[in-house]
Amino acid sequence: MKGVGRLLDDPVAEERVHRLWQGTRGRMRRAERRRVAVKVGAAVSALALAVSAGVWSTRGPVILRLEDGSAPVALRAADAARGVTMDDGSRIEVAAQGRWIPTANVEGRFESEVEEGRVRFEVTPGGPRAWVVRAGSTVVEVVGTRFTVTREGDAVAVEVERGRVRVRDPRLEAGERLLTAGEEVRLGWPAPVAVEAPVTETPAPEPSRAEPTAAPSPAPRPAPPARVVRDAPAEDWRALARTGAHDEAFDAIGAEGIRRETSQANAGQLLLLADVARLSGHPEEAVGPLERLLAEHP
Repeated sequence: MKGVGRLLDDPVAEERVHRLWQGTRGRMRRAERRRVAVKVGAAVSALALAVSAGVWSTRGPVILRLEDGSAPVALRAADAARGVTMDDGSRIEVAAQGRWIPTANVEGRFESEVEEGRVRFEVTPGGPRAWVVRAGSTVVEVVGTRFTVTREGDAVAVEVERGRVRVRDPRLEAGERLLTAGEEVRLGWPAPVAVEAPVTETPAPEPSRAEPTAAPSPAPRPAPPARVVRDAPAEDWRALARTGAHDEAFDAIGAEGIRRETSQANAGQLLLLADVARLSGHPEEAVGPLERLLAEHP
């Protein structure tokens, strides 16, 4: 103990102890920093691996939604009213007694099924996903078009109004068929039955001894029926167009009606006329309203 006391009383020895202690603390701090650096490096590496593997991703799958942001759900005619519109502009309309359900909604693909009745699809061309519509054993594949699927039990009909679709069904020759605008395929529907009129035997007329007479001249061919131009009330087509029923609005006003209304419409009505023509598949009839709009309402 005396030796220790002398060591602590010696100012030179005390200074040496202080230097040793400071050196020890420095080494301890450097070792601790190395351990922290190793741990941080390992954490950063793990994070990089997680991001590259797609584990650390805040972006969810891009799925199809309704225009109000909600997910598509099953529809009946009573629920759908005039139909529903998707966030990519595509539209689905369920007719009376129709039932439609979505079955798969993932990035790049949207699948649904027509359970019964008539359902009309208008798929926005060039969209980011493929559409697949099933009706029993029939599969319709489409990227962008307007078509209708009708189902009654196992009987299915597919009608294409615009674009083209591929129909797959084991009842088709080669198992599939490509339909273009204006074409239709019907599967499982009963063939129409031709009913023959009953044959009755009539006695042959006796030969006449009278002088031959000139054959009667043929009756004149009836003139073709005159084309009826519909002159629907002005508010009819406007009301239909404002609800998004552009096909029905065009049917109500017709091409001649669009040209007639263009000559007296204001700027808002000219835009509405152009939308009716363009969105109903008659872009040539939209030229007149748009030209007048640009000329008189720059």
